[in-house]
Amino acid sequence: MATQVHSSGDGPSAGDRPGEVRLSPQLGLRQTERLDALTELVLSAGSMRIEDLAENFGVSVMTIHRDLDALDAKGILRKSRGQVTAVATSLFEAGTEYRARQHRTAKEAVSRAAFELVEPGQAVILDDATTGLYLAKLLLQRQPLTVITNFQRVINVLIGHPESRSYQPAASTTNGATLSWEVLP
Repeated sequence: MATQVHSSGDGPSAGDRPGEVRLSPQLGLRQTERLDALTELVLSAGSMRIEDLAENFGVSVMTIHRDLDALDAKGILRKSRGQVTAVATSLFEAGTEYRARQHRTAKEAVSRAAFELVEPGQAVILDDATTGLYLAKLLLQRQPLTVITNFQRVINVLIGHPESRSYQPAASTTNGATLSWEVLP
């Protein structure tokens, strides 16, 4: 769900104040869609007035407050005195749940293409990118297989499948000690 945000330099500017963010109304969204749109909107703007968000989404201020409380609890956004602000770390990497829902069709396509390159018996390394979640589900069809990952959600997909072996870093240090690996069943 793409949210359109226009700063004063984008699109029609009649009556815009410098630095003002104009919103394209997004009415009738389900809560999950609204949370994603809220996140995208605030991350792109940096901060927004809560009343403006309620008006934009066509919901009450209390509904927006409940939505923002959920996003605040996940550490994505921070509410304060009638405003919501993107948490600094969210500007670089949004929460896993949010990221997993973004660009789903593209992630599925990339995963299918990567899956075609994997042969039984190979080792595959998956990082914590959420595209790896889609690939991990497909990899269950290519057995036997070894998967090395640092992403617990990928491990959760693969764990317990008899012909796949998953490796996860168990400990690491910055003082020159060796990295050990835990073999998961």
